Amino acid sequence: MKVKILVVGFPRSGTTLTYRVCKKHPQMSGMFNERHILRGKSLPGFQFISKKQIYNRYLKFNLNHGEKIIYEKEVLGKRRLSNVTVVDYCRQWNKTFGKDSKIVQIVRHPFDSWNSIIRFKYRTRRKLDQIPRMFEEYLKYVPKYTEAISKLDRCLTIKYEDLVLNFKEIISTIHEHCGLDPFNYSEVPRTGRAFNYRRNGFKLKVDPRLSEVVDVFNKFDGPEYKLGDLP
Repeated sequence: MKVKILVVGFPRSGTTLTYRVCKKHPQMSGMFNERHILRGKSLPGFQFISKKQIYNRYLKFNLNHGEKIIYEKEVLGKRRLSNVTVVDYCRQWNKTFGKDSKIVQIVRHPFDSWNSIIRFKYRTRRKLDQIPRMFEEYLKYVPKYTEAISKLDRCLTIKYEDLVLNFKEIISTIHEHCGLDPFNYSEVPRTGRAFNYRRNGFKLKVDPRLSEVVDVFNKFDGPEYKLGDLP
């Protein structure tokens, strides 16, 4: 068995930390970041290619390897070229790699995800005008996409807060899910990032539709999410 790990989640939800946890495991040959390796580069739109073509293009995929993808809108890639959602991509990952496939989905309290997105965009001065559009799409697609991905075969969904507050335990759970040997990961995450909004408030207007997001996220193990405990 040569494991193929797909880490997936919304931006600023802990996908990068999870990606590093998988990438640095000594049994892993590496992890790609946002390559969309299932996509045929020379094909129009977002068409999937075969496992043989992937192995020919990315030689390390013959070993333990994987990819991290994030999504912030309805479809992956450019809208005018794609009708492939993140759920389609995850489903194709399972179809392509079969029993070797492993999916690790990570979610984070929406207040902290969005506070982090706003800080990041202010810091980099990038596309601040896109925040309202991104927020509307988050409300519309994240609940149903998260739930759909969680129901796929060989998928583990974890909460970011559980990851940083119970790091060793959750890392062991990820390794076990992926069929990797136990490994003492040297990085120590900053626990203050868990539920940071309780100290700093929420930078956007609290939309009542966020309750649907929280209801879906609370179906998974880990700390309970609430909307009513702002400072």
